[in-house]
Amino acid sequence: MRTRFHINTGEQDLVQKQIDDFFQEIIQTIGINNDHPPEFDMQCLNFPRTDDVIQILFCKEKPVAIVTYTRNQSNFIDITFFKNTDEIKTNPEGITE
Repeated sequence: MRTRFHINTGEQDLVQKQIDDFFQEIIQTIGINNDHPPEFDMQCLNFPRTDDVIQILFCKEKPVAIVTYTRNQSNFIDITFFKNTDEIKTNPEGITE
């Protein structure tokens, strides 16, 4: 799944709640489907030359959600949400491939 927002520079805070809710939804969905919810790790990669940012949510070292912030030629910010949970299967021991 992919969703994209196109916003003016300086308006990132307007979609921050949606970004937080997106990651929480992924965590809750995976956690509900497991008797023993797995641990999650969030990493943020910054690219100073371009101001681009990638936020990645990992579950058992697999990326399950990604949000990218990229600046286009008109100096607008494109925020794209990627959900990568389609192939994750659950079992009583947790998440497997």
